[in-house]
Order: sequence, then structure tokens, then C-alpha cells
Amino acid sequence: MSSRRLSSPPGNPKARYQINKGTPADPEDWLKTAGTEQGSWWPDLLAWLGDRCGTQEPAPNELGGGGLRPITDAPGTYVFDT
Repeated sequence: MSSRRLSSPPGNPKARYQINKGTPADPEDWLKTAGTEQGSWWPDLLAWLGDRCGTQEPAPNELGGGGLRPITDAPGTYVFDT
């Protein structure tokens, strides 16, 4: 995967990002040799992750698992701390 910088979600017509097929060690060299692409890098990242993360599994119907039980119901007691 090429190195990238800046973040913009898909669908933003003004979105642009830099891409550099090389990996210079110095950030200034990276920026000097990077090209600008129009659009968002997110779809490319999702495809890259999809190739490496395996199949998606549905979320469990109940909390806990692996012999562990939830300590308390969601959202947890921390939301009551002031």
C-alpha cells in the first residue's frame, strides 16, 4: 500500500489527498515527491483492509462470550460519574 496523508470522507467534492508510491524516510522528501489525487482515500483503504481482515461476522445477539459475563448492562456505570 502506498503511503498517504490527509483525511477526507467519500462524497466530498472538494476532497483531495496526496499519494507517494515511494516511501522516502524524510517527510519533506515524501511531500516533494507525492502527487495529488482527487477524491477520498477511504475506499482504497477499505479494499486494502478487506483483503487482510477475513470475512465479516455478524455481531453477537448478547453481550459476553468466551465464558465471560457482562459486569453491568450497557452503557455502563461510568456515564453516571461526574
